[in-house]
Amino acid sequence: MRLSLALGHTVSALLRYADDAELDLWEAWEYAFGLLGPQRDDYQAASIVQAALAPHGGKITIADARVFGERDMRTQREIHEEQVRKQRFQADCMVRVAKAEARLAELAKQGRMSDFGKELDKEGNWMGPITDKHDAST
Repeated sequence: MRLSLALGHTVSALLRYADDAELDLWEAWEYAFGLLGPQRDDYQAASIVQAALAPHGGKITIADARVFGERDMRTQREIHEEQVRKQRFQADCMVRVAKAEARLAELAKQGRMSDFGKELDKEGNWMGPITDKHDAST
């Protein structure tokens, strides 16, 4: 939404013309340089104010000249990072579930369903195909 607003396009128009690689680049740019939109404009305006006052003895920091404080920017970045962490966690969980389902199907096909229980830890999390290693060593 911020990208479409910053580029002056509707979201649907942006999604029609920008591929996933370009959207990933914009996301990386935001992560490296800050958010697009009013927060970024605010930082640029504060930089101009600071530069204009400097030759006249004006001592103002960019943070003082900004409407949106650094705290607001960090909060937005932290929110974004948390969303990315949650998405990665969900993806990792889905991969683990798929692996566990495949293993369960494999053991069922081999008539070794009881081995699946041996591959679970105390909390019931699947630890991997450890019974094959155990069976091979005995």
